[in-house]
Amino acid sequence: MPGPLRFFGPALAGQVTWLFPLVLVGAAATTWAARRSARALAPVALWAGWLALYGVVFSTAQGIFHAYYSSVMVPAIAALVGMGVAAGRTLAAATRARAARPTGVLVAVGVALTATAAWQLVVTGRTPGFYDWTRPILVVLVGAGVVACVGAAAFGAVRHPRLVVAGLVVGLAGTLVAPTAWAVSGLGHRSHNATLPQAGPRIGTSGLSFGSQGSDGAADLAAYLRGRNQGETWDLATDNAQQASGLIAYDRLSVMALGGFNGHDPATDVAKVADLVAERRLRFFAVAPDPIAALTAFFHRAVHVRFAANAPAGSHATSATVAVPASLALVARLHGSRPLVPSSPAARVLDSVAEVCRPVRLPASVGPTTARIGTLYDCRGRAPALRRSARQWERGRSGR
Repeated sequence: MPGPLRFFGPALAGQVTWLFPLVLVGAAATTWAARRSARALAPVALWAGWLALYGVVFSTAQGIFHAYYSSVMVPAIAALVGMGVAAGRTLAAATRARAARPTGVLVAVGVALTATAAWQLVVTGRTPGFYDWTRPILVVLVGAGVVACVGAAAFGAVRHPRLVVAGLVVGLAGTLVAPTAWAVSGLGHRSHNATLPQAGPRIGTSGLSFGSQGSDGAADLAAYLRGRNQGETWDLATDNAQQASGLIAYDRLSVMALGGFNGHDPATDVAKVADLVAERRLRFFAVAPDPIAALTAFFHRAVHVRFAANAPAGSHATSATVAVPASLALVARLHGSRPLVPSSPAARVLDSVAEVCRPVRLPASVGPTTARIGTLYDCRGRAPALRRSARQWERGRSGR
């Protein structure tokens, strides 16, 4: 939900907040170290402004918001942490040059490491069973870094600076264990959707794309399509890019998204697809089940129902003699005199494909995938029939 704590909720905390305590301390240390130089302060202003701007925008954004949007904040986080480490080293060196113990710097680093480790334990604790091995490693490594800081501050261990530096390096490395594990967790796991990338385990639902699960039969479908490609430009056509993304990203298929990202873009029409089929550039189509589209397409094809907007009460004028249920009469009044047809060019293409092309009987191993993609159709040699369907759609649209 939008709000100042949005990034600390279960959905986003595991994406970009792992090092937030180090970011705050790093920005403060860099600002203090560069306080006398406007030029030295410029990088801090740039990256802190970057992080703050996106943080405010994303925290207040309404409507659709995906976790991967937050990745735009990562460069600022990395820069501020890196500058903070460099600034801490500079401050410590300046303090030692005055023959003093850099107690303040060491305490600040220890606090930052402790706060970062504590927050990471909170984040990883929200998903028990997912990379639990990172938690003890985090505690041990960061604990070593904190001990190095405390020992240097309390007992004058700065006489052995290499030991202190080694401890701090180990502590900083510990803060990278969990975020690194989450970042690479999706590599090689098809369950992580290519359309909506996300680090760590899935929280909430984002839908599935074809080919998004390792055991769903998508690899068998890909092998089937490749084995029957006889020089076609595209292995398959689907309704939208979200459906196609898994097969493109994981199975290296060439898939056409007929309706763009969500299936509503007027990227093509039945006539253009008929030309592609005639030129042997496209053969197979995946027609996903859509109860609403199927209902409207049935009435358009079977009885060519056209409802009169001003029909007398109790009667429903049509261009064919057919009994129209009261529920459909209500739909008719909402649609006026327009024919009930699929709402997008891509839907009209797939409806024509389902009408004139041959359904393919796929191997049983492809079954889980077909549960999502619906029916696979082979349109080889069906270009003339598709052109006739295109003319029928055009006549229906123009009312002739």
